[in-house]
Amino acid sequence: MEIWFALEWSAALFSLAAVACMAARRRIGFPLNIIASALYLLVFSHAGLLGDAGLQLWFIGWLVYGWVFWESRENDAQRVIARKLPTASFRFLLPAWALLSLLIGYYLFTYTKAVFPWVDAFCVAGSLIAQVLQSRAYLFNWWMWILIDLTYIPLYVQRGLYATAVLYALFLVMAVIALKSWQDSLRSQMDAAA
Repeated sequence: MEIWFALEWSAALFSLAAVACMAARRRIGFPLNIIASALYLLVFSHAGLLGDAGLQLWFIGWLVYGWVFWESRENDAQRVIARKLPTASFRFLLPAWALLSLLIGYYLFTYTKAVFPWVDAFCVAGSLIAQVLQSRAYLFNWWMWILIDLTYIPLYVQRGLYATAVLYALFLVMAVIALKSWQDSLRSQMDAAA
């Protein structure tokens, strides 16, 4: 039992540092997040949150991609340049989230012993999309993370993952702050271009 407690807290601390760096548009968040995802792969597998466990592999792949992508887009202040999601993308974004939620939920419900398979699937599907958007430096990722964090917090409390629930409450606050910061950055970029 002690090892899982230590792993969960280690994953939480690495995640907290990583999200703080991502919110500040700092590239160092990527390797920190890779470590956190590897630790959470173990923690979520042990807790029976199999969708979340599998999600960590997706995160690791997109974190590597994002690390390279952000490096190519940094400005002189060593911060990635935020981007606005094209309006046409929204026609596909929400239906994709819904479809992925149904497919993942069906799989978890039918073929695994996952607890809360439909809630887990909703969060996993949203996280898949949000991570891609974050790796591509789209501001809209923060709106998605806010909704996902609001959903994850009670799920983790119910599963007894209290450190992770507290972490996601902090993520929620950080996502709101990051959203504002990225909006301000995007606005100043647009003003400078005008």
